[in-house]
Amino acid sequence: MATERSITKDTVIPIGLVVGVVICALWLNTALLKIDARLERIEEKVNSATEDRWKATDMLHWTNRLRDTNPGLMVPMPLSDQQMLEP
Repeated sequence: MATERSITKDTVIPIGLVVGVVICALWLNTALLKIDARLERIEEKVNSATEDRWKATDMLHWTNRLRDTNPGLMVPMPLSDQQMLEP
């Protein structure tokens, strides 16, 4: 016993709703992928910028070597992070 199915006003709204939800999901996925790609680029830039920076120990070693090779030169000690934050 075959039943005849056709698109009526009762089925158009659910079909339109499903199509709308699928389109919104695709758009949202694309937007989130773009944001993810941007965040990865920013992270790469931050990582590459901080790789070349001196660490506090590097600064201290350089200061000590400068003082040892130039005994007549007044070489101040580098500030610690805490001393930099104090007014």
